[in-house]
Amino acid sequence: MPSFLELLETHSALDAVFQEHQYALLHFDFALALKILQEYRSLLEAHMADEENLLLPLHGERADIGKDGGKHLFLFEHEKMRRRLKLFIEATESLFTEKYPEAVILRLLDREAFYNRLCSHHDIRETRILYPELDKVTNETERTEIFGRLIAARAVTMPCPTVSNTAVETDLHQE
Repeated sequence: MPSFLELLETHSALDAVFQEHQYALLHFDFALALKILQEYRSLLEAHMADEENLLLPLHGERADIGKDGGKHLFLFEHEKMRRRLKLFIEATESLFTEKYPEAVILRLLDREAFYNRLCSHHDIRETRILYPELDKVTNETERTEIFGRLIAARAVTMPCPTVSNTAVETDLHQE
C-alpha cells in the first residue's frame, strides 16, 4: 500500500544533491558547485510545487489541522527556503571573481548549515504531521492515483520516491 511517507526518499535525494554542491565548494570547483546548486533548486521547486498544488490543498480539505500543521506554515517555510537558495546562488556566483574565496566559502557554508537545520525542521513537520495525516485521510486508490500524478509531473526533473541517492548523484556527475 503506498504511503506519503515514501516522499521522504525524495527528501533524502535532495539532501544528497545539496551535499554534492557543498563538496564542490570544498574542492574550489565553483562551476560545478553552481551547476549542482541550480539543479538542486530546480528539483526542490518541483517537489515544493507538488506539495503546494496537490498535497497541501488535500491536507487542508480533509485533515485535522493543528497549530503545527496549517498550510500557511508549510508555505512560509517554502518561501524561506526559496529566499535562502537565491542568496546561495548569488554567493556561489560571486566566488568566480573573488581573489581569496576562502572567507566567502566559510560564510556560505555557515549559512548553508543554518539552511540545513531549516530543511531538517521542515522535514520533521512533514514526517510527523503532513504525510501521516494524508495517509489517514486518503484511501489506497486515492494514494495510488496521487502518486501517479506526482511521478508523471516529475518524470524528467525530479527524483521519484523509488530512485536512490546514488542514482541522483550519478546523473549529476554524468553531465
